[in-house]
Amino acid sequence: MHLTRNVLSVLTSIALFGQPAFAAGGSGGLGEGGGRGPDLTETYREGVRLLTDGDCKKAERKFRTVVKAVSRNPEANYMRGIALQCQDKHKTAVRYLKKAVRYDDEMYTAYEKLGISYLALGEMEDAQGQLRQLETLKLDCGETCSSALLEAHTSLASAIADLEAAELAPNTSEQHGLLFDRVAEPQTAYLGAVQLINSQLFERAIEVLRQLTAEIGPHPDVLNYLGYASRRLGRFRRAQQYYEQVLILDSLHRGANEYLGEMWVELGLLDEARERLAMLDKACPFGCAEYRDLERLIESRVVASR
Repeated sequence: MHLTRNVLSVLTSIALFGQPAFAAGGSGGLGEGGGRGPDLTETYREGVRLLTDGDCKKAERKFRTVVKAVSRNPEANYMRGIALQCQDKHKTAVRYLKKAVRYDDEMYTAYEKLGISYLALGEMEDAQGQLRQLETLKLDCGETCSSALLEAHTSLASAIADLEAAELAPNTSEQHGLLFDRVAEPQTAYLGAVQLINSQLFERAIEVLRQLTAEIGPHPDVLNYLGYASRRLGRFRRAQQYYEQVLILDSLHRGANEYLGEMWVELGLLDEARERLAMLDKACPFGCAEYRDLERLIESRVVASR
């Protein structure tokens, strides 16, 4: 399908971006309707504000709420780990930083922060293990490595070297920096990512959307486009993870159900695609373009396979 029609539907409600929750692709903002619980975007952003102000305990409570709702969201797990780390609760911080890495192996700062907590716990071998992970990632990307990867590797290597030289416990009270560039205008960042997707600059769009997610937390529309861009790059497992997070937040999200259905058709999994079509039938009681597009795609695949 062409992305233009879906983008237009988002732009009609984009004015909501300045409010606590984004417009959610035809299904209402987070916390609207259906009793879906707290506004996770606002909860996450409040956690960021508290952590920036140094109130780590209250910040951790905010991120705990987000993690409880979307347990596999890497950003929420990472931020909860950082909030615990800056309270010197390193044993618990390790748990959530490990989850961040598990759910997003390109979250390089999570490797670094995990190594820092291992150092604080006196577990040098585990800290060195995180450094080796970063070194392996550097070998894989060669001259195309991101600055985030290079900085994470340099920072952890320096912390390990300093500890080995001084034989002192690392000062972790100042180790809770957010480690992402703040997004001053989420609306502008979002629209820029959509424009990049329309221009088929998927890698760059993912970079912008990941930065936006780090700033505002899990939001269905942002995660949906992360899934779309990942799928267009052939990263089906990563795309599925993003779509599943969307559907945890909003099971009737039209864009995610359509795009996930399209991915299943592409992979030849028509039964799974029909499940998404059934969800779109619930989401669109009077019919919608997402339902019609996915229905036609399934039918064309069935005809082609005969």
